[in-house]
Amino acid sequence: MSSPSYASRSWVIVGCGRMGRALGWLAHRLDIPVEATWNRSREAADDLPEMSETTEHTWGRLPEALESMSLEHTVLWLTVVDDALETTAEQMAPHIGPKTIGLHTCGSRSASVLHEAGWRGSVGSVHPLLAITEPRRAADEMEEVTWTIEGDDEAVDYARSLLVEGIGARVVKLEPGESALYHASASTAANLLVGLLDVAIEMAESAGLERHQAREMLIPLARSSLHNADADPLDEALSGPLARGDRATIERHLAALDELDAEHADDIYRMLTTWTRRRLADDAFDDNED
Repeated sequence: MSSPSYASRSWVIVGCGRMGRALGWLAHRLDIPVEATWNRSREAADDLPEMSETTEHTWGRLPEALESMSLEHTVLWLTVVDDALETTAEQMAPHIGPKTIGLHTCGSRSASVLHEAGWRGSVGSVHPLLAITEPRRAADEMEEVTWTIEGDDEAVDYARSLLVEGIGARVVKLEPGESALYHASASTAANLLVGLLDVAIEMAESAGLERHQAREMLIPLARSSLHNADADPLDEALSGPLARGDRATIERHLAALDELDAEHADDIYRMLTTWTRRRLADDAFDDNED
């Protein structure tokens, strides 16, 4: 039986933070050899998992570390933070050959950034819709989420083979130039959701609850709402005063929040209530006044 196309190349992973380490665990799971990794410090490099017996963990100045790496016929993953993408890509450009597939994981940036930095070969942008905090667990969860891909045909084909054939994930191809808006939507659904939970917990603390009590109460509530949103259309997933058009309760909420010494909590409640009413809950109210 022939090997899947994603297995035809080894990997080099540059910038092994949470995303890079998660990819390392994924490579280990799929028996993809990782030839080398790079990190800024020896401490960070030593903190990497054992990807294979032959993996070379490098650190320090990037051009110096690259001297020992063979990048031809590899897939080079660039997993640095978004703000460091251009600088790192420019440092690496002299070492990138025409047969290297370059993939970066900066969700807000287009694949074209690598070509603009002087990279030869086929390049792509690959991003999982996954909130990564623990790399090994993230590698196990990668099959359960959607990945976005964008870039040159060869890089996109490789990424699609890896994600669909390798782990059975869902893949969506982005149009060039749409990465920033897509990434804003992902950040809103993930990072800002955590911020919203913190606002809700602070409200509960102001009502006299201990923080640990508020967490124990509100996080399962949020989880149940997400379950409803996953199972039903969003307007049918609503519950509480917005779903039943209970204007009086909403006004009581706002009056209480006006007295709360928590910066922007009342603004957040007002903005989200207005958005939700206009988009999802207007039918529950007597009128559509602003």
